[in-house]
Amino acid sequence: DDIGTHIQPNIRLLWTPNPNTSLWASLARANRTPSRVERDSVLYVPFAANGSFELMNHSNQIEIMDALDLGWRQQLSRQLNLDLAAFYYRYDQLRNAVFLNQTVLPSGYLLIQTENRNNSGGHAYGVELAWDWRPASAWRVQATYSWLRAIADTAPGALDSSYTDTTPQHQASLRLSHDFSPTLQGDAWLRYSGDVPLYAIPAYTSLDLRIAWRPRIGVELGMVGQHLLDTQHPEYASNFLLSIPRELERGIYAYVRWELD
Repeated sequence: DDIGTHIQPNIRLLWTPNPNTSLWASLARANRTPSRVERDSVLYVPFAANGSFELMNHSNQIEIMDALDLGWRQQLSRQLNLDLAAFYYRYDQLRNAVFLNQTVLPSGYLLIQTENRNNSGGHAYGVELAWDWRPASAWRVQATYSWLRAIADTAPGALDSSYTDTTPQHQASLRLSHDFSPTLQGDAWLRYSGDVPLYAIPAYTSLDLRIAWRPRIGVELGMVGQHLLDTQHPEYASNFLLSIPRELERGIYAYVRWELD
């Protein structure tokens, strides 16, 4: 069945008061159309060995996001660039689940019936900062930082939709690149990610190292070490699917890249 036609406008403005300064703004709307499964199906999602959610999917409304982005780019010197961006996103008609009933089958199996609706909302806002510095021709230093705040407006009677606390509030990185010679390059990438409360993922700091040699044009041989500061750590989980979260392990590998003209 058809859910109609929807307009997604996008307006962008750019102002460069001088050759070293740029200011920009963007105002846009994005719509998410429900899939066929969300519009007309029944799904069973286990939450335990003896119980499942029975999801009645009858969602016929689009989810709407109105986005405002603001940015400033400054060339502080020939070697140093600075980027600052701020954003505010508003969400309407978000899909949620409303509790209907629960049934205990003769075998003792528990079914919890819910129905999808589109009567929740929310908003998110934050800032992003990027710094790119070339102190010398053979060196490059890149640093980034982001801060995010997300708030869900859950409709009365709706189950927790897990729209918040699924993304780290603070993230930062520092990357150093150096050309030891015209054919030998190296990188060090240090990253920090804050905790994810909903999935009980603690904050972590990770370090990657890379060394690469280009003996000829189009050929690169390299070695990479990933997640070198600990043996393993989690980065993602889900409370919707019954699964065992995996942790990213420390790893070292070599590679060969050959580019064909």
